[in-house]
Amino acid sequence: AEVIDLKAKLFDINKQLKKEMHEVSLTKLDVGNLKSQLKQKEEIHEVEKQDIKKKFDEEKLKSSQKYCKMVKDLESNNIEVKEVTSKKINSLLNIFSCAAN
Repeated sequence: AEVIDLKAKLFDINKQLKKEMHEVSLTKLDVGNLKSQLKQKEEIHEVEKQDIKKKFDEEKLKSSQKYCKMVKDLESNNIEVKEVTSKKINSLLNIFSCAAN
């Protein structure tokens, strides 16, 4: 009777162990799936980060080009203003020198 009782307990323990092993397997699958999803999200974030960096660099380049163009335009306008001012001064000097003669 004791042997039969021990066999029944052993059978129950074995049955419980198989059930728990199955749950562990499912948990391992869940962990594997979660790791896979996490890796995919990390890859997506990396791509998004690279896209943002690329757009930022493009905007920075455009801004730099606009700034350089503005500086060149200002320098060009400054030269033109100096030339006009110089011509006016020379013209006034000629008028004064003619008046002095």
